[in-house]
Amino acid sequence: MIRPRRQGRATALEGGYTMRDNVEVRSGAGGDTTARRLIEAAERRIAEVGVDAASMRAINADAGVNVAAAHYHFGSKQALVRAVLAHRMSELAARRDRHLAAPASAAEPALDAVAGAFVRPLEEIAREKPWGRTYLNFLAALARAAPPWRELLAEQAALHRAAFDAELARSLPGLPRDVLRTRFGWAALTVVTALADAADPDGTSTVADDLVDYICGALGAPVHREPRE
Repeated sequence: MIRPRRQGRATALEGGYTMRDNVEVRSGAGGDTTARRLIEAAERRIAEVGVDAASMRAINADAGVNVAAAHYHFGSKQALVRAVLAHRMSELAARRDRHLAAPASAAEPALDAVAGAFVRPLEEIAREKPWGRTYLNFLAALARAAPPWRELLAEQAALHRAAFDAELARSLPGLPRDVLRTRFGWAALTVVTALADAADPDGTSTVADDLVDYICGALGAPVHREPRE
């Protein structure tokens, strides 16, 4: 069953995904296998119909488990969505780290290289992995949704943003940090939805090129207000 946590550390589970914050998945007696099936079923269902329309009952049915399984393993729909987000994040984070290595080692990182390190791993996963398009559509469903779903996406993204924030700040030393954070947050949502909307999976690399240009333009635009502290 789900038990409360007092600390927000990430906890590795068998099957390659992690849970954070206040949930812990019951394991043993096939628990991890069932949890994985529920996570993958939720990813597919949300990608197809959106997060609000994806009921726990439908997710249980898609996973081929009993009607109480999702609540038993995760406790709530919000906790299940958080688990889906974390499920693929290690793959995405590893690819972004590889792309970010070159600009991070430069004395003055080029803005397009840093932007590319954010965009291109998503495009690669969508093109190369059998689950890539589904995961991208799942992320886009959360990006388009109302609270609390969009906030869950932002929460998970924030776990991996520190390195990008640092390199973007080096690329744009004159841009106030609060402006940089706001613009990059908006750009990140646009990247996810634009790649998901690409009709031709083989054409996402062209969309990725355009998105890198878009991020460079959006982040580098003049500032016409006083920065906040």
